[in-house]
Amino acid sequence: MHMPVGLFVFFSALVVCFVLLAVGFKRRSFGPFVLFGIVFLVLMNVRYLIEGAPEATAFFIGIYDVLDNLGLQAGEGAAALATCPNNACSVWGDTCLIHPAWGTAFHARFSNGAELRSNLLYAHLSFNSIVFVLMHVQLWRPGTGSNAAWHRIIGRVSFLCLTLGTASAVWLAGSHGSVSEYGGYLSMVGFWSMVLRIGTVPGQQLPCRRASP
Repeated sequence: MHMPVGLFVFFSALVVCFVLLAVGFKRRSFGPFVLFGIVFLVLMNVRYLIEGAPEATAFFIGIYDVLDNLGLQAGEGAAALATCPNNACSVWGDTCLIHPAWGTAFHARFSNGAELRSNLLYAHLSFNSIVFVLMHVQLWRPGTGSNAAWHRIIGRVSFLCLTLGTASAVWLAGSHGSVSEYGGYLSMVGFWSMVLRIGTVPGQQLPCRRASP
């Protein structure tokens, strides 16, 4: 089985992650693991901005295809797996012809959907990636001493980006009700309930801020 170069790089990076994690446990220091993980995630998300949603989604689905097709014979299917036109939803070519049903629906929605839908996805990935990076910057440089003002600014930028990224995701989730492969309305309501939990964060922060000296 010939593995696409991009997937070979991805799985190799996963191996590096696990090795760095193991070394981190041994040395009681996780700096290299965290740094590599941050770069790894950002590059995965930036791929959507460079290649566009359809191509990046095909790569993403190709990751799942490895396990989804494991043990299946040629022409054999399984529950929750589906095909897509011309097998365009995966980077595996003719090697893997069935894919997770939610993945084929995801690819179809961003290949044939409105441009706004793709832009909302890009906004969601971009803002959440910024939050992920800034969160680790804040953990690395706590807001004490002369660093307090800078720490506060980063926190406000992070919260703004989190709000924008979450709002983009809420907008996208609003159309999940008609996508049975996602879980239909249960998927939409479940996602919105998670977002409501995030929305309670500002209210939880206020008592802490009032109690701060």
